[in-house]
Amino acid sequence: MLLASMNNQHRRFVMKEMFYPVLLILFFPVVFCCTYEGNKYRDGQQWTVRSTFVMECTMYKNGSWIVRVVACKTMYGKTLNPGDLVYEAGIKYECIRSPSGGLQIQRTYKSMPVAGCEGHSLGESWLSNKNFNKTCFATGTKIMNCLTDTGVPIPLNSRNSFDGVLYVCTKYPNGTVILGRETAGFTRITNASPNSICNDGGKVREPGEKWVDKFRFMKHCTPDGQIVIDGCLLEDNTTLYTNSKLFRNGKLYFCSPYANVDALPDLTGTDR
Repeated sequence: MLLASMNNQHRRFVMKEMFYPVLLILFFPVVFCCTYEGNKYRDGQQWTVRSTFVMECTMYKNGSWIVRVVACKTMYGKTLNPGDLVYEAGIKYECIRSPSGGLQIQRTYKSMPVAGCEGHSLGESWLSNKNFNKTCFATGTKIMNCLTDTGVPIPLNSRNSFDGVLYVCTKYPNGTVILGRETAGFTRITNASPNSICNDGGKVREPGEKWVDKFRFMKHCTPDGQIVIDGCLLEDNTTLYTNSKLFRNGKLYFCSPYANVDALPDLTGTDR
């Protein structure tokens, strides 16, 4: 019994030793980082700001840090080290180290013809076909405004009267620009019959009647027996009024009927 009691006491003692509380002290390393505009960066990490400059984080053993500008970026994302020079899309990029130690990127637009700009350079403007003011962009030519026959500018999608003629400059969503002149039209006096019908080359036309002749002139018969030319009809049935110009698919169309309406209209397409 004594042995058993001693063994029980021993077991109780052992159990007490096993559950004796132990205090553990853990040490965690302190992590240092660079802070730039509210963001944190690791040592050696690089990032781009304003799509133009490459920044880099540098950490020191004493816990201090510094953020430096180490490179430049072109419009298309090419990295330039200080002193580098490259051409992209007609633009010269230079990454230059300033006297204060910072970096700056210098862009120089190279003067060179751009495809689709009729031999003109980027940013250049010129007068085309007398009535259209064009400017060369990286994507090609754009018509900026129309002009009257005397050179007075007319903004796109506007109407202005000069010397008794109403000019209408219209730009459509597909890029087509039309300069229209609203006039009384070209007329031909026919041998009017007593009931004021129109004689269209031997064919009788009633007052108010409209038709398109074999030359694609659009005509109508007036109450006093005159035949008036209102415009020209293109192959796709687009209406081009008299003395109007149309840019479409790289061609210029001009509807200018002669006084002799039996002649072919001056309706031609020419490369822009």
